[in-house]
Amino acid sequence: MHSSPLAPLRPARPARPARWARLARPGATALTGAAVLTAALTGVAYGSGNPPHRPSHRPPGPIASVSPHSVPAIWTSEQPGTSLDVAYDDGAGHTRSYRLSCSPTPAPAPAPAPDPAPAPAPAPTPVPAPGPDPTTACAHLAEIGGPVPAVPSGQMCSMIYGGPQSARVTGVWQGQAVRESYRRTNGCEVARWNRMVPALPNPVADASRQDAAPVRS
Repeated sequence: MHSSPLAPLRPARPARPARWARLARPGATALTGAAVLTAALTGVAYGSGNPPHRPSHRPPGPIASVSPHSVPAIWTSEQPGTSLDVAYDDGAGHTRSYRLSCSPTPAPAPAPAPDPAPAPAPAPTPVPAPGPDPTTACAHLAEIGGPVPAVPSGQMCSMIYGGPQSARVTGVWQGQAVRESYRRTNGCEVARWNRMVPALPNPVADASRQDAAPVRS
């Protein structure tokens, strides 16, 4: 029995150190260099006392905006006033006209400083105007909501004749145009006229004053 000759034994390759094993792979040197550079920069940042900036991932909040409805309205002291022209006819050939100017109530004026000078002489009493007292008439119109409108068409009215008087009111009441005519031909018109007194003359009171006036000879 023949035996084959044995191959000569090759010496074993020495084992590489473990710490150099990773450096043998391609790209390991670049990766390790990048890691070292990152660690160095991180250490410098922390060593200076300022933590590294980290980007925030929170969603941005809503942008504040001003709505047109949230802007407060600007109020002015100019409010629509009233200017009414009244033409009155007593039915006997006597007419008169006057104007009612009802402006908004102004703010009270500050009290004046005391004046050591003597008070001036009182002004002469003005001649009464042909119309009613404007303050009283304007206050009454404001209470009833302005000039009384016309009687609705088809309104049932009593056949009570109040007199031949007539009046016409034109102008502006609180910014609204006014054009009204007043008569005393039936119960509805008499009641409408009476609601306008003292903005309109009171024919009954005028007749009473005329009857009470002394007759000149």
